[in-house]
Amino acid sequence: MLLGCRRSLLTTSRYTLSRNNWKLYSSLADKYHPKVSLLPFTNDVLSVQAKLELLVPPMFGLAAAIKGYGQMIFGKDVVDSGIKRTNFKPIYIPTWKVDCIASFTSDLGDSDHPTVMHLREVTVPGINHHPLARWVKSFPTDVDDASPFSKGHLEPLNGTYDILALPFMTSPTAIHQALKEAPYGDIEITEGWSVDPRSVEFQMLAAYPLLHPAFLAEYTLGDKHITIIAHGYHDYFSVWGHTSHPGVWVNAEQGATVTYLRATKPIVGGPAAMPDFLDEENTPSNLERIAYEPDMNQTGAQELAWEKLSASVQQIYAKNAASLSFEENYRHAYNLVIAKQGKMLYDGLVGLISENLDIFAKEKLVPVFPRTELDGRDSMEMCQAGELFVKAFREVWDDHESSMSKISDLVKYMDRVYTQSANVPKITEQGSKLFLTEIIHSTRYPILAQLNATILLLIRMERNGTAINRSAMKQCVNVLLTLRDTNIKAVFESTVYKLNLESEILQESDTYYTNRAKEMLDLHDLSEYLKLAESFINAEQDRTHSYLSFHTSTPLQNILISKILTPHTSRLLKGPDTVVSEATTTSTHKPNTALDLLIDTERTEDLARLLRMFQLPPEESGMRLLRQRLKESIVGRGKAINEECDEDTITSAKQSTDGKKVGEASTKSLAVQTAIKWMNDVLNLKDHFDRLLKNSWGGEVSMQTAINEAFESFINQNKRAAEFVSLFIDDHLKKGMKGKMDAEVDALIDRTISIFRFISDKDVFERYYKAHLAKRLLQSRSTDDDAERGMIGKLKVECGFAFTQKLEGMFHDIRLSGELTDSFRGFLQRVTEGDDSAITIDMHASVLTAGIWPITNTTDFGGYVMPPVIAKHISHFERFYNTRHTGRRLSWQPNYGSADIKVSFKARKHELNVTTAAMIVLLTFSDVEIGQELEYSDIKAATGLPDVELQRQLQSLACAKYKVLRKHPASRNVNTTDSFAFNYDFTAPLQRIKIQTIASKAESTEERRETEEKVEEERKLQTEACIVRVMKDRKHMTHNDLINEVTRQLASRFTPVPAAIKKRIESLIEKEYLERASDKKSYNYLA
Repeated sequence: MLLGCRRSLLTTSRYTLSRNNWKLYSSLADKYHPKVSLLPFTNDVLSVQAKLELLVPPMFGLAAAIKGYGQMIFGKDVVDSGIKRTNFKPIYIPTWKVDCIASFTSDLGDSDHPTVMHLREVTVPGINHHPLARWVKSFPTDVDDASPFSKGHLEPLNGTYDILALPFMTSPTAIHQALKEAPYGDIEITEGWSVDPRSVEFQMLAAYPLLHPAFLAEYTLGDKHITIIAHGYHDYFSVWGHTSHPGVWVNAEQGATVTYLRATKPIVGGPAAMPDFLDEENTPSNLERIAYEPDMNQTGAQELAWEKLSASVQQIYAKNAASLSFEENYRHAYNLVIAKQGKMLYDGLVGLISENLDIFAKEKLVPVFPRTELDGRDSMEMCQAGELFVKAFREVWDDHESSMSKISDLVKYMDRVYTQSANVPKITEQGSKLFLTEIIHSTRYPILAQLNATILLLIRMERNGTAINRSAMKQCVNVLLTLRDTNIKAVFESTVYKLNLESEILQESDTYYTNRAKEMLDLHDLSEYLKLAESFINAEQDRTHSYLSFHTSTPLQNILISKILTPHTSRLLKGPDTVVSEATTTSTHKPNTALDLLIDTERTEDLARLLRMFQLPPEESGMRLLRQRLKESIVGRGKAINEECDEDTITSAKQSTDGKKVGEASTKSLAVQTAIKWMNDVLNLKDHFDRLLKNSWGGEVSMQTAINEAFESFINQNKRAAEFVSLFIDDHLKKGMKGKMDAEVDALIDRTISIFRFISDKDVFERYYKAHLAKRLLQSRSTDDDAERGMIGKLKVECGFAFTQKLEGMFHDIRLSGELTDSFRGFLQRVTEGDDSAITIDMHASVLTAGIWPITNTTDFGGYVMPPVIAKHISHFERFYNTRHTGRRLSWQPNYGSADIKVSFKARKHELNVTTAAMIVLLTFSDVEIGQELEYSDIKAATGLPDVELQRQLQSLACAKYKVLRKHPASRNVNTTDSFAFNYDFTAPLQRIKIQTIASKAESTEERRETEEKVEEERKLQTEACIVRVMKDRKHMTHNDLINEVTRQLASRFTPVPAAIKKRIESLIEKEYLERASDKKSYNYLA
């Protein structure tokens, strides 16, 4: 019967049961006695019936149980007859709620000092029928809804049922013995701690009647009778019942999955007693109500009880509670409440608590107020004084809480009965309110002001480097977080900490960090400033989590950011007016800001901290500003690279070198040197910022975007960027890949592609790349076919199949030309067979598909006068080609060819590798006597070369490193008045010599304009093709939508200007591909 009761273990002490005079009250009035409480019906009739009978979770209904188990118990004939409900009644079942004090010993205690427990609301059956008496143990113990009878108790029944209240059949005088005879030996207080049943004694405090709502349902199953009782209070649901079949009972506890039938031993009282419950004479009007009440009407009993109880309260505050008898003091408080003296008891306790709190303030707090004269003295003395005060404050709180806990145990009955009816706070809640009024907001002593000032002082001292007792601070602040203004609903917003302390902490912090920021700006650079700022932020976060409220962390951090970072981010990035870096920079760009200094010196940790700190302020003064300054820094470096690699700059640098060296033709053209320098500088700059992005910024997306935008900006400011990238690739594919591992080659290609991505005019790059690739393929200058194809594969990934289609076609032509040359050699052998005078040379002809290769000169031989032996072999090749392909016309382009010539000099023979034009020039001297000179005009007439080309070839042969011709007069430039002779005395250490043609310094203005015009013409065609594709798909589009879509699709090749797109639209309208719609703002596609 102790199952479900609420109990509190109080103390172990010598205990002697005492007897009091109890008066038995009995009423036979024709209405509910005020002492009788009832629980309301909260389960409606239909839901209970459904749970009993239907398949409703969490349990199966009675019908399902009968179907599953009935045949085994009753037999098939009975079950097949079906179950029928014959009666359904809401009833009230009588119980006693008992308050008592129990003492007992256990296997862990001793008989001289038993354990004393207060048992409250122990449920005891008020009826002696065995089935119901056993069922009472399943009743809920929380009965906060219990109250004197009203019509509201029966509301879910909708007034359609009469209520049967079963009579009390057990007397409260028998409860004491019933409790004592309960099976305590089966109860464990804790694991391994069992009650000795022989030692149990009870001191009755009160027994009051409580009626529990239930439903009684009757069913027939053939000739069998089934009775079931179910709870009517809340959603708590269990059933207990019986059948008229001997030894069969219906039972289902809450949470069971099946309502089942089980056979049990015969029960005393048996099924035959159950119909007595339905005696119609047992109505509520003649229900017997019984209750215990102590007799407090004796003279002076109330005063004596309060005198003893108040003396005990004073002993509690004096820390002498161990000498008190809990049972005696509990009974005093209980008796006063029963005697209608709850208000006197409550008010008396409030007065005693207030009195003792005032004593605490006067004797424990005021004497340790920090003295104002300590200001400015030794910080350690100030710190000790402050810590002493906050410790004293916490000690006062702990003493108050300990006393209130003990007082609350004594007056639990008052808290349960009087405070609820009088609508006043429980004594512990009232104690907290009294602490607020008597201590925190005391009108006699400035405790709160002193407390706030002390806390602020200790915080300020800790910020300045003094170690303080954080544990004492935390304990003090926790008190302020515990005390609340109950008029404010939000928990934290109602605390004393929030209402009285937090604002002062924030104001103090605002002032402190405003002053610190001014000091730091004058004394520290960007790196040191950010270190201090981060240390402040970490310190404040640690402070709030150590002894302040975590709610303060966010506003405190906002103050820090607003004072230390936000107003000064621009100045911090700029730094002092003059910043000099001692480190080697990535370019000749000199750092002139604090950010530049960090970047150039690659201070990884400082840059990582820079990002962390600039993520804290608002976007406009934080990350947006940092990204903008980063972009400016990168663009500044990029502009310096562009200026350093300007053609005029390179030329001036060359002219300032040694005269003899200047006079020699460089093996690398000026344009290639410029391109390589520019690309190397840009790649080094890219590598530099890639390292910063990885090591300092952790790949932060917005920083990477800023870096990419900056590189795109300065790279596209260089109008020759596309040409430079192509020249860089060309140079490495011709020479730079020798000796490199595959991984190194792939890395170089990837780095180059990373720069290529930033070029907006990719069609310009394509034009240059095709030209350079054509020379490499036709002159066999490429050193690594895998690298060539790898580069084209990367370009295809970046720009798509259309971008590399012609490049792949060029490789296809070279492969077919190799096969064609092998066949031509056989043909030539057959043609010259038997002709001893025939001179044969090994000629390799590359047949190129028109439209794929970047060949613009369609004139046969470009005006070149071919030597007879070469002309004869060309004729043979045309005959051979025509036999294999009819209807095709060959147009010879010797300016893309090369030749290997064996030349006998005085010292030795050398094999010279030269261009076709250089070969024609050298063969002009084959029939000239040694030492005989030829005039420039004679050479021009013999070769047919235009002046520009002839001068380049003569300069390569007479003025460069390998001087196989002599020039008169000697100079590094070729004029039309010069004369040339074969240099018979030429010597060189190598047998095979490659004579490179001196390239022009750069495209001339006319050549560049011609290139731009060709690019522009190609763009017109591409733009028109794109417009047609889009309109063919969409059929109808507005002007703006068409502009946007065309711009998007062409972005992978170049960035079209809206005005240019508009012109192409007009052209297509004229060509009748498009027409304007009637609204004049959109276009229609014409099939």
